[in-house]
Amino acid sequence: MPAHWKTAPLKHVAPSKSSKVNFKPDDCVWHLNLDQIEANTGNIVNKKIAPAGEAGASTFRFDSGNVLYSKLRPYLNKVVSPNECGVATSELVPLRPVQSVLEADFLKYYLRSGAFVRFASQFVSGAKMPRVMMKKFWEHEIPLPPPSEQRHIVELLEHADALRKKRAEADKSADRILPAFFYKMFGDPASNPIGWPMTTLGKIILEKPKYGANASSTEWETGQPRYVRITDVNSDGSLNNKIRGIDLPRWDEYRLEEGDLLIARTGATVGKTYLYRVDDGPCVYAGYMIRFRLDVEQVDPDFVFAFTQTSLYQGWVEANKRLGGQPNINGQEFASLQLFKPDRTLQKKFGDYARGAYKQRLARKSVKNQIDKLYNTLLHQAFTGELTAQWREAHMKELLQEIELQTMELNSREP
Repeated sequence: MPAHWKTAPLKHVAPSKSSKVNFKPDDCVWHLNLDQIEANTGNIVNKKIAPAGEAGASTFRFDSGNVLYSKLRPYLNKVVSPNECGVATSELVPLRPVQSVLEADFLKYYLRSGAFVRFASQFVSGAKMPRVMMKKFWEHEIPLPPPSEQRHIVELLEHADALRKKRAEADKSADRILPAFFYKMFGDPASNPIGWPMTTLGKIILEKPKYGANASSTEWETGQPRYVRITDVNSDGSLNNKIRGIDLPRWDEYRLEEGDLLIARTGATVGKTYLYRVDDGPCVYAGYMIRFRLDVEQVDPDFVFAFTQTSLYQGWVEANKRLGGQPNINGQEFASLQLFKPDRTLQKKFGDYARGAYKQRLARKSVKNQIDKLYNTLLHQAFTGELTAQWREAHMKELLQEIELQTMELNSREP
């Protein structure tokens, strides 16, 4: 960090201050909770608009002058810079940056930076619901470049962030194509308008459903298979990058073969599916997953996997899971799942398309990872001074004047 950059505790330059805006009970306003905030990006999903009078006791009012920081599970990195007024859960902290010292968007990006996320994740209390220790949070020293340099940093980060968002939107659009193609080729599985013959999952497999290995995961070593847990499966059916080995000398009986379908049998993700592909390398699977070895003479594995992504399948899971200590569905019950069975040639046509789409998805994922890596590098450089070093050198005279004013403002705020 440049020597002339000031620092100050967050409590001095971004104190907790909710909005003084007044709502009538029947005013329809934004009700913000943590579920609406996408991790790492701050994007809002499923925005809720409701009468202000419906807000609970553990809420506060906010406006566009606030930066909202989630103190719950800080590793999820949920930071919002709202563009309108509303009410929010008290799990969010309503920071109000001092305008003459700290730009709101600069604060937003700083709170999202890897260094701050690591800091916040280090100082938490509570095991199941870890929350940031607010004493440590308020004492944290934030770097304070001169305001014009803050704005320049924000401008550069906004460009990089926009590139990330465009990539994400393009990926979402591409991912909608395959489900639409499934419905176009085979019709809605709920109504089966073409009249395909029906079967069950248990009738299109080569052997009985088999539960996975009850073993611990270990550091992966060369020659070991990858130990696939349900937490390793992304929402699109691909595997994440957290490769783990298995602490089990004899694991051959759990080895996956091309076209094996895994289904989570318990927990919050009960019913989640993964289709094994040889491109994923040698794999074995965990005990809370069930393997269905599909008969490829009868069905195309990608067709069956696509069926498990439909709303009909999701509804079946909701209707059949037992809600004891942990939601669960056993192998025999999954084997009773009914699905239609289109012509095998037509299934293959869909499967060939799906496999091509999967390879394209992996290529897009590689591009996304590169963009994310670039963005995180820029985010790191922004708060060490590297990002704006040349610009700062060219504007040093004006910056020194700003630093003087900034210093006076900071001195006036110290106790």
